[in-house]
Amino acid sequence: DRAAEAADAEAQAIDDAKASLEEHSEALLADAEALAGQVSAMRSAADSSYAVRDATDAYAQHLHDLDANIKEAKGDQAAINALYREGATVAASHADAVVRLSTDQAAALGVTLSATQQQEQWNKEMLFSAAQAGPAQRAEILAYIAQANLIPTAKVTEIEALIAAGKFAEAEALLN
Repeated sequence: DRAAEAADAEAQAIDDAKASLEEHSEALLADAEALAGQVSAMRSAADSSYAVRDATDAYAQHLHDLDANIKEAKGDQAAINALYREGATVAASHADAVVRLSTDQAAALGVTLSATQQQEQWNKEMLFSAAQAGPAQRAEILAYIAQANLIPTAKVTEIEALIAAGKFAEAEALLN
């Protein structure tokens, strides 16, 4: 009887040890998956950082080339308008890249940005781009912002006046 009890106790100890090892193994696998996810999120944030640099360069290049491109258009208003629309699109690409970077950085920290936070970040970046531009390019960027946010024309006019007066924070507050 003692031998049978000892064998049963040993079998139970082995089963308990096996179960414990399986639990530990599952926990290690879960940790490894979480770490892989964090590493992937960090890589995404790094990629997004480079995308922001590229988008910043593209917008700066657009502003740098704008006067020469307008002269090259030789008064063709359709071509000039296309240049301003291109500038608004390049500014939006920059804003999108910044939002993507913020989202990726938050994900790397295990946080999720709300849709409102993302839109406010996008708006801020677009306003910043508008503030860097001359009046005609600024107006086109603000028209893009207005369309994206469904803002009435009167409010856009007020935002444009605030930016022109250097009151960026007030313009941002009015937009959001």
